[in-house]
Amino acid sequence: CTEFGFFKSSYKGTSIFFDSLNVEHLVGYCEQVFDIPNMAPNTDWTNANYGGMNIQSTQTMFTNGLIDPWHLLSVYTDPAPPSRVEHTEYEAGHCATLIAATDEDPASLTQSRETVFQFLERVLYK
Repeated sequence: CTEFGFFKSSYKGTSIFFDSLNVEHLVGYCEQVFDIPNMAPNTDWTNANYGGMNIQSTQTMFTNGLIDPWHLLSVYTDPAPPSRVEHTEYEAGHCATLIAATDEDPASLTQSRETVFQFLERVLYK
């Protein structure tokens, strides 16, 4: 609630799901659950603390489903060294690389699964 603040909200007439899931409601929910009065996301701090789009890390992979609404917040280019962050993109939804393959999977998803598998082999079996 306070680090990223990327609320998936909807307003009357804008969503097929909920008409009353607006940002004000979601912020109020965060205030109530975490007991943070006047809660506001601090994305500037989050980006500075974690590196934003230039994250410096090792053994990290971002998998980006292009139909996933969260993909807009992800890393789409491998940051410059010394970072060893990798990414892969596929034409499917959230976490699709974790779901069993089918004959109907787009080629990008099949390739991303292989990319993730190779990454995990490299990281886990060093």
